Amino acid sequence: MAEYKGISVLVVDDDETIRDMLRFLLEEEGYTVYEAADGEAALACLRTHPCGMVVLLDLNLPSLDGASVLAAIVSEPPLAARHAFLLMTADDGMARPGISALLAALSMPVIAKPFRIARALTAVARAARTLAVPAAEQVAAEAPSAQGISG
Repeated sequence: MAEYKGISVLVVDDDETIRDMLRFLLEEEGYTVYEAADGEAALACLRTHPCGMVVLLDLNLPSLDGASVLAAIVSEPPLAARHAFLLMTADDGMARPGISALLAALSMPVIAKPFRIARALTAVARAARTLAVPAAEQVAAEAPSAQGISG
């Protein structure tokens, strides 16, 4: 559990029951969980959150749907680079024009609904590791070398 302490996950789904279930499961794993019920709220959170987040994004959302959120993210390279994305969908939205290209641009896995809890948690853990690697590399690069430390 401590492995995920400090890692934030944004759950974007208009179904409150799904958001609640994912919040419970992810918090049990040690993640900090944020929620958004639509694409506009998701983008606002992603643009203002100071650190990278794992984003579980539903494809079918009111107001601004998942495909539109993905298009906005792809058009903002710093936003795309800072966060890790997973698409959740209950329909065959992959047939929509442009979805495949957006998924490829973000190296984004798809979690089919209904999903198995273990599979969803594994996918989030993989995405969380991609966020942790750059931070660890940055800390290592900023740390003084062993040669420069006198004892």
